[in-house]
Amino acid sequence: MENFGKFCFTVILMVLSVFIGGFVFIKLYEWFIMSAFQAPKITFAQALGVMLFVGYLKPKAKKDEEKFSIEKYGKQFLELVLMALIALGLGYLILQFI
Repeated sequence: MENFGKFCFTVILMVLSVFIGGFVFIKLYEWFIMSAFQAPKITFAQALGVMLFVGYLKPKAKKDEEKFSIEKYGKQFLELVLMALIALGLGYLILQFI
């Protein structure tokens, strides 16, 4: 049962990570790409698809064969949320000067 809980926790964090990335992408796209290039508006589903596509293009780092740790995955998720907030904050700040 413990392994199932770890699996569910990992899947939930992965799904939340994709949704957060999609939200950040769509906001930055609306703020900068649409206005600069008169690009069409995209849907949230399209933003998620682009995020997943870009994720496949990035080189993958070798993973350490460490044991599962809720603290490790929680820390990685927290870093993702902080990076998303920083990206949105900086994007919004830049938008104010355009």
